[in-house]
Amino acid sequence: MKSSLHIWDVVIIVSLACALGLTLLNHQKAYGGHDIWGSSQLDYQSENLHIRWIGHGVVVEHASGQVILKSPENLPFISPAAINDGIVKGVTIRFHPQVKLNSRVMGEVSLINSDDRGVVYAIKLDRFCRQHLIISFLEAHSHGVDITAKLSGHAGQQPYEPSCEGLSLALEAHEDEHFIGLGTQATLMKLNGHILTTFSQEQGHGRGLQPLSWILNHIGKGIGGDQTTSYHTVPHVISNQLRSFWLNTTQHAHFDFSQSHMIRISPTSPEIKLRMQIRHSIKDLVRDFAHEFGTTKPLPDWSHRGAMMGLQGGEDHIKKMVNQLRKRSAPISSVWIQDWMGSIQTFVGQRLHWQWQTDTTLYPNWNSFVTELTDQGLQVVSYFNPRIKDTCSDNSCAFQTAKHNNYLVKNRLGQPYLIGNGGFNFAKIDLFHPEAREWLAQMIRIHFQQAPIKGWMADFSEATPLDAVLANNTRGSQSHNRYIYEWARLNGQLADEIDDGFVFMRGGLLGSHRHVHAFWLGDQLTTWDRYDGLHSTIIGLITSGLSGALVNHSDIGGLSNLRFPLVTHIKRTKELFHRWMHMNAFTPIFRTHEGLRPDQAHQFHSDEQTFSEFVRYAKIYASLFEYRQELARQTQEGLPMVRGMFFEYPHLKQAWQVDDQFMLGDELIVAPIVVPQTTGRSVYLPPGCWIEVFSQQIYNISTDRHLFIEASEHHIPVLARFGSQSHQLLKTALHQP
Repeated sequence: MKSSLHIWDVVIIVSLACALGLTLLNHQKAYGGHDIWGSSQLDYQSENLHIRWIGHGVVVEHASGQVILKSPENLPFISPAAINDGIVKGVTIRFHPQVKLNSRVMGEVSLINSDDRGVVYAIKLDRFCRQHLIISFLEAHSHGVDITAKLSGHAGQQPYEPSCEGLSLALEAHEDEHFIGLGTQATLMKLNGHILTTFSQEQGHGRGLQPLSWILNHIGKGIGGDQTTSYHTVPHVISNQLRSFWLNTTQHAHFDFSQSHMIRISPTSPEIKLRMQIRHSIKDLVRDFAHEFGTTKPLPDWSHRGAMMGLQGGEDHIKKMVNQLRKRSAPISSVWIQDWMGSIQTFVGQRLHWQWQTDTTLYPNWNSFVTELTDQGLQVVSYFNPRIKDTCSDNSCAFQTAKHNNYLVKNRLGQPYLIGNGGFNFAKIDLFHPEAREWLAQMIRIHFQQAPIKGWMADFSEATPLDAVLANNTRGSQSHNRYIYEWARLNGQLADEIDDGFVFMRGGLLGSHRHVHAFWLGDQLTTWDRYDGLHSTIIGLITSGLSGALVNHSDIGGLSNLRFPLVTHIKRTKELFHRWMHMNAFTPIFRTHEGLRPDQAHQFHSDEQTFSEFVRYAKIYASLFEYRQELARQTQEGLPMVRGMFFEYPHLKQAWQVDDQFMLGDELIVAPIVVPQTTGRSVYLPPGCWIEVFSQQIYNISTDRHLFIEASEHHIPVLARFGSQSHQLLKTALHQP
C-alpha cells in the first residue's frame, strides 16, 4: 500500500534519541520548550500551509484561508488514551468502545524540526507515561496535510499507566457538516450521531430490521447484526464542506460522530497516520484517494455487455435455461456457475460443498461443458472462497490435505479452528502461510487452466476469529482485517493470469479494491427495507463508491429468503424481484442469483410475464453498454460508476439528504420503487433539463426540488439529462418502431 508520509527520517531520528535514553534538552535550548497553551514561536508557515497552536489544540489552514482541520475548543488535538474495544463476540462482532483520555499528562511542546515540506513537534508527557508524543505535519500536494503521531519512549520501558499506551485524536465539526463514508454503509448515509468501527465482517441478517434482528440476535449472538455492521469498511470520510480525511491503517479504528461539534478518532494501532484535505469538488477528493490507494482493475467489456446469468443445478438444466434465453433474444454475456463443486441442503437453505473438487454428478463433462458455452460466445464465471468444509469421504480430500500440512488457521490449542456456518463446520486456509497460500492458488489456477473460466466470485473472507492463531505469529484480532486484504491480493494476482479475467468480492478494507475488478453488496434479505433489503442496496451503492468500490452491484431480488419456524418466513416475491430488476438494469452489472432457497424465491423464469420482463430489462441494460464503457474508463481516475446526488451536486443542501435514488454517471437519475404496491414516488431533481425515459415527460427546472413522478408496475422513474448520450441510447432502445 502506498504510504502517504515522507517525513519518517525526522521521526525516526527523534525516536532513536528517546530509545537511547537521551532527552529533548538540546532541542529545547535551540528552539525553546513552550507551554502547550501556545506560542507564536511554534507556528509554521509554508507556501500552502499555516499551522498554529491555540490553547491545547491546533489549527491547520490552507494558504487560501480555508481551515483544513481544527481541534475542538478547550480540547487537545491529540491525547494519550486507554482504548477499550468493548467487544461483544458473536457471529458478528459488536463494539462498544470506551476511550479514556489522559490529557493531564501533557506538558511542554517543542518544535523539533521544520523545512519547506513540513514540521515536527514533540510534546513532553509526565513521568508516569515515560514517553514523548511526536507529531509531524507534512504538506500533502497543495491542498492537504499528512499527520503522523506516535508515542516514543525509552527502550525497554513501559508506561506506568495504561492510558499512555494509545492515542486519540479530536477534530472540530463545522455547523451543519454532514459526514458520509467509512466504506460500504448499507443503512447510514449520514454518520453524524453514530459511533462506528472500521471492522469488516459478516454483516448479519436484518441489521436492525425489527423485530427480526432482535429475535435472531437472541437465537445466536450477532446473527442479526446491526445498522453499522459491514462487509467492507474503510477509514475514509467525506463531508459536505468538501473536505475529507482517512487513516492509513488496516487495523480497526473507532470513529465517534455522536457529538455535534466534534469527531473523535481512536485507532487501535499504536500510531496515527492521518490525511486531511480540502478541495473544490467531491470528484477531486475521490481522485486524491485513488492516487494514494489505487482503483479497481479495469472492467472487461464482456462483464457488462449483457446480463450475467446466475445458473446452477447441473449441465442439462443450465443448457435448458441458456436455450430459453436465446430463443427470446435475451442479451446475455456470461453464465455464473457457483455450484460447480456441488451443494448440500441445510436448515438455512442450499449451501455449496467447499471441498473444491468438481461435482461429477452435476457436471460430468465440466471442461467440455465450459468450452461449449465459451464457443457460443458466453463467458463462464465460477466461484471460490478460502474456506474448507470439515467433512469429506476420504483422506485425499482438500480438508485432510490442508490439515495434514498445517495449512489451516488454528485455535489456541494448535488445532484447526472449526467455525459453525448454518448446518456444518468449516476451517479457513491460512493465507499468511506461504505454502498454504500457494496450495490454494494452485487449486484455483488448475480450475481455470483446465476449462476456459474467465473469472469467479471471491467470497467469504471476513470471519477470522479474534482468538485464532495465524502463521504470521499474530492473533485474529490483529490480522482479521488484513486477511481480507490478502484474499483480495491473491485473487487479483490469479485473475491477472487470465486474458480479460474478472474477479469480484464483497469483503474489503483500505486499498483492497485495487486487486479486484468489481464488488457486490453481499447477502441482502429479500425484503424492501433500508436495513438489509432493497433500499439498503441503494445506500450501499452510493457509500461504497467513495472509498474504492468503484464498480458495485447487488443480486437481483436479494439472496436471503429465511425460514425459522415460529419466528419468520421471508420469501422473494414476484413484485420484489421485478422492482429489484428494474433498478439493477441501471447499475454496473446485471446479475441474477437463485437465492438461498431457490424453490421459495421468485426467479426470472418463474412465469411467462417475469421472463418477458427480464428479457426486456436485459435489453435496456445492454443498450447502455457504450455509456457504461465511458464510466468504466472514469473508474481508472477514481470516479465511481454509481453516485449519490451530492456527488455531482455537492453545493445543493438537499442533495446530501437523498438516500433512495442514485445517479449512474452524471447523466442518469435512477429512482427505484422501495415500497410495495406503489406506482409512483417523489424524485429529487437538480437544476437542468431532464427527460423521464419511459414516459418521455420533460422536466426543465431552474432550482432543485422534489417532484412526484408516476411509474407503473413495469418501470420505475428514470431520468436522463436531455440530449445526453444515455438519453439517445435509451430512446433508441425503448421507443424504436
